[in-house]
Amino acid sequence: MSSFRVSIVRFFAVARGEARIASAGAPQVAWRLLGLAGWTVAAILSGLLVGVVAVALPPMGLAGVVGIFGLALLWVLPDGLTPPDRFIRLNLLIVVFADICIPTYYSLQVPGLPWISVRRVVTFVLIFMFSIAFSTSRSSRARIFSVVNDNKLIFVGVFGFLITIVASIFTSITPFGSLNGLVSALLEWYVPFICAIYVLRDVKDVEMMIRFICWCAIGLMLVAAVEFVTGKSLYISIMPRFMYDQMIANSDYARDVLTSGFHNRMGQVRVNGPYSVSLSFAEFQAMVAPFGAAFLLHGRNMFDRVFGIAVLLACLIAIYMSGSRGGYLSFLVGNFMFVMLFVVRSRLLQPRSLIAPLFGILGGAAFVVVAVAIAFVGRVHNVIFASGEGDSSNQARLLQWTLAWPKIVANPVTGHGFAAGGEIVGYRASAAAPLSVDSFLLSLLVETGLPSVILYFGTSLVSTFVGVKQYFLDQGRGGVLAGGLACSITGFTAYRFFLSQRENQTLLFILVGCVAIVRHLYVEERAARTPAG
Repeated sequence: MSSFRVSIVRFFAVARGEARIASAGAPQVAWRLLGLAGWTVAAILSGLLVGVVAVALPPMGLAGVVGIFGLALLWVLPDGLTPPDRFIRLNLLIVVFADICIPTYYSLQVPGLPWISVRRVVTFVLIFMFSIAFSTSRSSRARIFSVVNDNKLIFVGVFGFLITIVASIFTSITPFGSLNGLVSALLEWYVPFICAIYVLRDVKDVEMMIRFICWCAIGLMLVAAVEFVTGKSLYISIMPRFMYDQMIANSDYARDVLTSGFHNRMGQVRVNGPYSVSLSFAEFQAMVAPFGAAFLLHGRNMFDRVFGIAVLLACLIAIYMSGSRGGYLSFLVGNFMFVMLFVVRSRLLQPRSLIAPLFGILGGAAFVVVAVAIAFVGRVHNVIFASGEGDSSNQARLLQWTLAWPKIVANPVTGHGFAAGGEIVGYRASAAAPLSVDSFLLSLLVETGLPSVILYFGTSLVSTFVGVKQYFLDQGRGGVLAGGLACSITGFTAYRFFLSQRENQTLLFILVGCVAIVRHLYVEERAARTPAG
């Protein structure tokens, strides 16, 4: 009987001890169960969200939401093996080539999916490789953040502009269309911008990128020459048949592509190369021209100087074949600015040299000749200020501002929806023509409001200022490239007041990223030269 009592006592003692141990570990078990339940609920909600957006959102909106979940999964990857920088750099060059040299209408349409273009395919590869590198390499993240730290104003402008695009969706007249535009902007503008900051590690990389863009400009000039002589689009002639048939099936899109170029103006054919309109083709060539001036005036050898001359001539010839008066304006702004900066820099760095006075006289004489030609030579005057067709385009721009002003006043803060400028303004050149806006300034005002205008043009202004400052301070190759970048961005920005097409925005964001890199490298070099303490 006594042994039975002892067993009972031991049983309850052991049970009490086990209960205490279990109660002590209960919170940990509960937290684990709670975490498991949380992840389960999150997975269910994520699946429901993707299912809803698959039905409710346009294809690009769905791609954006799925992309966010994909990036979240990559973000939680542990630090480890990353793709080699040279692969990402090569892919960035492929993206730049596709953006500059391959038309957007080289695309496939799969039911239920967004248009699958060559540009988007190579961009998605770049996103995948960069996302892995960024999520698995602490040093890569640290480097990007250090570039941001040295260029705070530029990044405030760039990502502040993105915030205004997001905000405009909530007041958009076409929310899904604005969401579509947001996803396109992220893929086509911001991804190349961040990737350029990541893979361009030194001045040689920046110069390599600029030279590559210059070679693209020369190549496109040769393509444009063939189109100018034959009067036919080379890109459409070599377009795969299945792509062509699909484009023709989309009558509105085909009409825009097939009739956007080769219009007679002052007796000449207008070509647009891989771009949707000849104006964008001229804008690209005008952006590249200041780099030709930089290589010509700061060439380290004869090849550089000859290359600079070739770039300048190619850009000027291409602008002529495009028939774009805005292209001439942008070309003159960028190159005259570079010559003036060159004179000032030469005076500062070589005060006893005759280079500054000589180029000052030559530049002043060239300015006078151009001004006189514009004022008194009829053909030159018509090229810049236009007559006939050009006068009608001027009147169209004034009418667009008149139509848009009430919309601007109605919501000057967030606008009426990104990528919806045509619908907001409501202007058509004719009854059968598509809705259009001819000024990017006006587009931003009606689409995303005044804050976006300040941030966008402020970013261009700050980037130009940083580039000019580097051109004067840095006597090395980085300073030369910074000067060319500043003038290129200035010429592009000047054209934004008269052109709303967004085909060269990717290039602008890459050039702004190059300015940030050059500035960062200069700050690092100066810090390394400064004695500690």
